[in-house]
Amino acid sequence: MLSKRMYQSELTLLAVCLSGCGGASKVGLAGVGGADSGGGGRNVGGNEINLRNNGGSLAAGGGAGNLGGAAGASNAVSDCLSRVSADLLVYLAAAPYSGSAAMTMPIWETTSDKWQAARAAALAWANKDCASFATAARTMGYEAVRLEDATTHRNYWVLRDVSSQYQGVFAFRDPGELTGTRSLVIDSPHFGFDFRDDRAIRLFRDINAVAFLQNTAHRCNLTSCSGCSEVQNYACDGTCMRDSDVVHAIRNGYFAVYDGLEAARDDLHFEYHGASVSNNLPGCVGTAHISQASSMKLTPAEDDGTYPNRFWTAIKKGVGDACACYHQRQTGCRLNGGASTAGRRTNQESRPADANLAVCTASPSALSARFVHMEAYNVAPALLLAALSEAVPTL
Repeated sequence: MLSKRMYQSELTLLAVCLSGCGGASKVGLAGVGGADSGGGGRNVGGNEINLRNNGGSLAAGGGAGNLGGAAGASNAVSDCLSRVSADLLVYLAAAPYSGSAAMTMPIWETTSDKWQAARAAALAWANKDCASFATAARTMGYEAVRLEDATTHRNYWVLRDVSSQYQGVFAFRDPGELTGTRSLVIDSPHFGFDFRDDRAIRLFRDINAVAFLQNTAHRCNLTSCSGCSEVQNYACDGTCMRDSDVVHAIRNGYFAVYDGLEAARDDLHFEYHGASVSNNLPGCVGTAHISQASSMKLTPAEDDGTYPNRFWTAIKKGVGDACACYHQRQTGCRLNGGASTAGRRTNQESRPADANLAVCTASPSALSARFVHMEAYNVAPALLLAALSEAVPTL
């Protein structure tokens, strides 16, 4: 079980504050994760269980397209949530979305009740705490439902915007049904810019991952600057990192949910991006640029057998050796994802010295081997599914 120890005192405080402490939640929860410095600290309640899935020779899990365990018709853990039966792809894709320059995405300060509630929702799911999950959703201005997917008959806890917040759409496998899943989170932070179809949602379903995060505001929705590390040739008119770009900012619900997941669990992450044809390598039909959200180099002894290495090895079988470029082991790769606040948050877990790092503006000193950032041009979803199925074992 890839969970960190969560103490009842914190969960009780969380539930009390989210029931209406009118700002006091910033006292109870920010101290747990240091959120206002741009990323939670390592410990929840002061300690953690160190169950990393970051190396060694893990057995490859299942074949490509394995839809995993079936859902049960009833689960007492989830009884507090309204039940919905629908196609998962359709339901998540129908989440309200706000486009480029629409100026409609509210900024959630990291000390705000809404930001803390989003973080708390992830903590509540990890602790199988349905009541706190539902309470957090209400504070966020979201609905919380237990959705049974009409295709796979699996169940999910879903957070979907009902008050024009545009902070993202979030889905988690029912915590009573995690056997047979993959300890993997699919992160899709640039929907509407990198791609506009359901490929990320479909990957989440078909790989049988435990959680899914996708933005619901275009990365250039706002003109205000996030203050996070800048990147060259930035998408939004080449200007400063925008507050609406959820992985180049921290004052948003997407990052808050991500921070909560990292505080509670040691899942692997796959940050899914699309790249333009200008990033296609010579002689390739399609190209995958892969990194651990960094250009830091690793030796074979440091890297072999880890999740990112296994994924690199597997994706080469689909696109060809010359068409998968891995920043940690090769030169000439592009788009290293080093400014991703999500990638930094995961890598922050590697060393205690980085516990209070401000991930908005600083990079961790080591890599966790739990995060893959992929920028793909014309890589078929079936190839990606096959590679992740090989790289990530089932629970």
